[in-house]
Amino acid sequence: MKKKFFLFILIIVGVLFAIFGWYAFKDTQTRASLQRALEIAAPKEPKVLLTFIVFGDNEGVNPIVERILEDAKKLGVDFVVNVADLTSHGKKAEYQAVAETFQQAGVSYYAAIGNNDLGKPISRALFQQYIRPQTYYSFDAGPAHFVILDNADRKVGFDTAQLTWLKADLNSQKQPYVFLFYHRPVNVPFTEYTGDDETPASRSSNADFVSIIKTYLITRIYNGHVHLYFPYHLEDIPVRITGGGGAPPQSFLGGESSAFFHYIKVIITEDGISEAVIPLE
Repeated sequence: MKKKFFLFILIIVGVLFAIFGWYAFKDTQTRASLQRALEIAAPKEPKVLLTFIVFGDNEGVNPIVERILEDAKKLGVDFVVNVADLTSHGKKAEYQAVAETFQQAGVSYYAAIGNNDLGKPISRALFQQYIRPQTYYSFDAGPAHFVILDNADRKVGFDTAQLTWLKADLNSQKQPYVFLFYHRPVNVPFTEYTGDDETPASRSSNADFVSIIKTYLITRIYNGHVHLYFPYHLEDIPVRITGGGGAPPQSFLGGESSAFFHYIKVIITEDGISEAVIPLE
């Protein structure tokens, strides 16, 4: 009798374990299925391919440009591009201070040359000594081709040799995205009222420049020179004037709302390009 009772208990316990085990298994399956469903439903963040910062017109070392470089370091961007003016008057002491600040920031950087950087008498020698040997050049990074140009001298604009080089460079590049950087913006809206800071020679070179770039797929153009943020289009190419790097803001193009210290953060992902204008106090 005791054996039968003990056997009965064992059977009951076995059945209970089987039932609980089945429910536990089904619960695990259900949770796993739910997790898979959530993973499928949740939008995946696109892979970031490249991040960089653009700004211009710091005109020396000041708290704004120092903040931009600090942000670049904290954000872990791949590099920064300065669309000039790096200095106020193109003097040696200014170049030394700017070069030291950029080098100590711990961030890779590229720069265009601006009208203030030429100094008086006009010379590119200090820029070439302290910033970069070339005043126009190009490089590839991630899925993009970057072109830095020199139109700093308003009496010249883009010189003929540079435009010949530009056409050859754009012909040979194979990247899906192309960015152009130069200091003085071309064909800015409303210049019939504000003036365009050009000369007959530079206007002619600007026309030649536009005739070249309009035949290529240019992703963005970034300029400085005017101390504000102002977007416009040049032959359907998006242009960003980003002159908020530290020099006193100017409002004559876009009004007071455009005159603020800032930089632009650009992110290239598998899905495309995004920009964020970051205001600074």
